[in-house]
Amino acid sequence: MSDKKTFNAIYAEKLYPLLEELEKKRIVAERKVVAFRIAVVLVMVGLMILTSDNGAIVFIIFFVGMLVFSAGRILMAYDYIQEFKEQVIHPLVVGINETFIYRATQAIPRFVFNKSRLFGYYTDYRGDDLIKGNFEEVDFMFSELHVHEKRSNGKQTVIIDVFQGIFAEFDFNKAFESTLLIYPDSAEKYFGNLGKWLQSMNFTKDDLVYLDNPEFEKHFVVYGNDPVEARYLLTHTMMDYILKLRMKLNVPLYISFSDSKFYIAMEYGSREHFEPELSTSLFKQARLRKYFQHIDNIMDIITTFKLNQFLWSKPSPKELRIIEESILKDEPKLAPLASTPVSTETIKTRVDTDKEVFNAYYKKVKALLNPLERKRYLTFFLQIVFVGVVASIYLPILLYTNEHGTSKESGSIMGVGVLVLFGILYGLSYIANGYVYRYKTELIKSLVTFLNPELDYTPYRQVTQDEVYKSHLFRDWDNFYGGDSFEGNIAGLKVKASELNIEENDNTIFKGYLFIVDLKIAKRGQFRCFPEGYEYDVEVSQYIKEWPHLSTFSKAYMQFNLRVYKDAKQEASLFTQQFVKNLLSIKQELEIDKIFISHQDNKLYLGFDFNERSLFDAKVLTSVHNDKDIEFFISFYKGVEHLIKGIKIQ
Repeated sequence: MSDKKTFNAIYAEKLYPLLEELEKKRIVAERKVVAFRIAVVLVMVGLMILTSDNGAIVFIIFFVGMLVFSAGRILMAYDYIQEFKEQVIHPLVVGINETFIYRATQAIPRFVFNKSRLFGYYTDYRGDDLIKGNFEEVDFMFSELHVHEKRSNGKQTVIIDVFQGIFAEFDFNKAFESTLLIYPDSAEKYFGNLGKWLQSMNFTKDDLVYLDNPEFEKHFVVYGNDPVEARYLLTHTMMDYILKLRMKLNVPLYISFSDSKFYIAMEYGSREHFEPELSTSLFKQARLRKYFQHIDNIMDIITTFKLNQFLWSKPSPKELRIIEESILKDEPKLAPLASTPVSTETIKTRVDTDKEVFNAYYKKVKALLNPLERKRYLTFFLQIVFVGVVASIYLPILLYTNEHGTSKESGSIMGVGVLVLFGILYGLSYIANGYVYRYKTELIKSLVTFLNPELDYTPYRQVTQDEVYKSHLFRDWDNFYGGDSFEGNIAGLKVKASELNIEENDNTIFKGYLFIVDLKIAKRGQFRCFPEGYEYDVEVSQYIKEWPHLSTFSKAYMQFNLRVYKDAKQEASLFTQQFVKNLLSIKQELEIDKIFISHQDNKLYLGFDFNERSLFDAKVLTSVHNDKDIEFFISFYKGVEHLIKGIKIQ
């Protein structure tokens, strides 16, 4: 991809002018770290001498002291490390390609890591130095990752390394259905034919795939669910590329072909690739060239593996752009700010209109309600019977054991009670599934169809994690689930939506409904709108402070309820007087807790967080004749429809 001349040009133009000042800061940081560590050692030795008669305390002092000693580099040199990444690593990245994005404190999202299917269970996931972009018509992203699993038996906790190194995702640009997993092979290397048999007995992965390349099979083992397609993917040329990459990097390689993506994990261990060396002068070009080489190695994967060759009916980005540009000649574009008329519709008028819609809908579905209500009663009765049966079995045993058994037996029965409780909760949910399914497929589906015949409702489908990630509204998540999806046309625009619950580290970061609206325009603007305190991956300079085209009231709403950030080269043309007015209307009417908005390329993302409320809950204890939930959804849908209509396309 690059050569020595490329690095020299970046060094001369972007790095050298900054190095003199940064070198002074490096020396100061190095001295701070040395002084801190000397102080820690002196204190630790002194305390160990004073407590030398107690071996346990000495050990604790030594253990804690070594932790503090190791942390000294981060504690004392934190500011320098951040400046180093901003003034050295960032210029190197954009020097290779100015469209590349570098985020020092971010990592590949864990859902991308999980999609590779290369690694199993883990408890701790962290990383940094995310680099992403498009090179040679191939979208890519990579970062350093440290993935671990904590195992505990109650007395002792053991940390097991799942993966440490650089993990990368590439668009493979070849359409395929199966999944192919390639692992470093140690069994065959050391045990020969016995090793092959051991590999075939692996019950945790797909079938073992045998290849006609002895050299490749000596170093790698391959699992796949389609042996025929596996051989189309792993051609002799591809296997040769993988072997050459293994020799070049000299680290274990894990490779996955999954979901038309190419994943590669390079296991470097605890070695950090983009951290500064405090003891090495910044003027030593050889060290700076190593940072450049790490990035260059990833880019070489694209060209070496020929990931930019578009085969198997998948059009290239360049071909898509040509098609897109030809369509855009006749496509509508966003209207200018001043040309959007302001509606005089009030919130009261909207509510009255929604009431009329509800009354018309209620008459239509009235025939469904009584059978569904009987199903609810039956479900509730079965739940009561289930709880009664379980209680009639468990409680006598508990009472008898408390009176006649030993304390140990009583304790065991009480422990079983926890399992019984979980069993009851699971049983209640299982019994309710039939009613919930019928409620959604009959009542809710008819409601969605009544509101808009062009919408297709599916209760157990959701927008994908890839689609949500492209909104750039949420950094990462370790729990992602949802449902109640509908897809179709609203106000002439193609819309996909579903309820979502997104969590990170047991904290809910979004629980509500997300809409994805295709605006029929091509890459015309990039901006994001967050509730106060939820900003992700934005710079202060991108914050929109002035709204000269808005009324005083709308301007105040924007300033106190939302923080909007945009690309400096783009216009946030969606935030017209009409759009803000409609947004304010729906937020007040439905008491929406938080609103997230993103405009990326040709998609508009609208996220409405209802503060733990669900739109389509089927509650066994609530009669289907209770109209509050139905009225709420009608008001919500009509409000969103009105909001989308306010997006003027000309």
